Amino acid sequence: MPFVIVAASRKCRGFALEFVVHLPPNTPWSHGIFLSGSGSALGRWAADAIPLERTADDVAFGRVEFPSGWHGQYLVTLGDWRNAENDGRGRERTARELIVGPQARVELTVAGWGRDGVRYHPEFRSEFLGNARTVSVHLPPGYDLETERRYSVLYMHDGQNLFDAATAFAGNPWAADDGAERAARNHDARPVILVGIANTEARLEEYGPRRGDESNADERARLYARFLVEEVKPFMDRHYRTSTDAAHTGTSKQTGANGSSVRIELQADCFAGIWAHDTAKRDVL
Repeated sequence: MPFVIVAASRKCRGFALEFVVHLPPNTPWSHGIFLSGSGSALGRWAADAIPLERTADDVAFGRVEFPSGWHGQYLVTLGDWRNAENDGRGRERTARELIVGPQARVELTVAGWGRDGVRYHPEFRSEFLGNARTVSVHLPPGYDLETERRYSVLYMHDGQNLFDAATAFAGNPWAADDGAERAARNHDARPVILVGIANTEARLEEYGPRRGDESNADERARLYARFLVEEVKPFMDRHYRTSTDAAHTGTSKQTGANGSSVRIELQADCFAGIWAHDTAKRDVL
């Protein structure tokens, strides 16, 4: 896509640019309207970086200060990456590109909101464990646009906590999808597919025995490792554009599930290792 060159009013050593955004008629009033983009001027791809004011006639507007000679990319969002603007057909749209020159205004129209960025596979059954759970898959930015590209995969335990307040413990999701999306857009981390594997009532046994535990937890943890290696990973490799080799495959390390991560790494030559996940900081990469 070619750059859009606009001009802005000069302010000190930079420019103040006015944005006028025409919204689709179904835009909910319960959400704010935001600009998000590259560089510090647009929040380094934080989904709620630059709030805009909304009028009654489905228009949002705001002014942003840019340094002299700024150029980069941006998108309009409703405050999170699952509700970013799309191409009008429910699919990801390419980022808007911009070069700031000596004029004052850029006007644009949003075609629609949201994309199918998180996909759910409910009642995913394990023959090894004899139970079922939901497997949730977050697709990185660019997945819909670069249709030949394959992606690294991070398998994460306690998957019900990753993306959705409705399923997360105490209603507080880790916002793993927003964190991964922002990191990829900033080139702080490579784009990665996140696979959330929900826990079950047998969580403690499946994630490994605690010190002094004389139960069958160790055997359940080994079966859980087989579930991930022999059932979940093959499913992902069949249905998604994954890079299947060990160098591009990992499991997360988080509270209570470290034992399972270790067993998975030791039992399988298809995992490169364990990737750290700080749930307190909501840092997934």
